[in-house]
Amino acid sequence: PTPDELSRCREQVKTTLLMGLESTGNRMTTIIVSQRANTVRYADQIVVLDDGKAAGIGTHEQLLESCQIYREIYWSQNERQEAVAQKGGER
Repeated sequence: PTPDELSRCREQVKTTLLMGLESTGNRMTTIIVSQRANTVRYADQIVVLDDGKAAGIGTHEQLLESCQIYREIYWSQNERQEAVAQKGGER
């Protein structure tokens, strides 16, 4: 499989897992560890770790305003996704 095919497969698995977690409602605490900001974007609370220490705690919106590390990660990942989407549309 090509890297693009693997990426699409990972996205499908992630989407399925997150939808499954949503269907459980608020009956349990769930901890998700991810390097992808979009994976945790809708979490009630996000903890940003930097060198093993909390660099920021809050919602996606709060961290975009208050945590430079989260903001840099989020924008760098989304700029890359937009570039890939545009490149795919040019074929």
